[in-house]
Amino acid sequence: CLCSVPEPKRMMGELYEYLNEGGSWIVYEHVVVFPWQGWFLKWWQATIDIIWPHFLGGCSITRDSGKWLKEAGSWQKVDLKQPADEPFCHVIPHIMGVLTK
Repeated sequence: CLCSVPEPKRMMGELYEYLNEGGSWIVYEHVVVFPWQGWFLKWWQATIDIIWPHFLGGCSITRDSGKWLKEAGSWQKVDLKQPADEPFCHVIPHIMGVLTK
């Protein structure tokens, strides 16, 4: 769960380095609202995130973990997508998939 680790970008880079060539990183993470979901959901998510970390162990729901995972290293293959059954208006959207080094 990358939502509550300090310095998530650094952590992702370190985890990438530990992964063997050809190894896969399987992820299911909640992420910041997607741009196509609109300004209201982005605002609502940011508003909720003011108190959310205090009740859920430092978890932040506004991290762009999908983007940061892609930038963590030179992946051979990136297959990340939003779960098909997740509603459009979900305030805490997710990504899932596999990144291969």
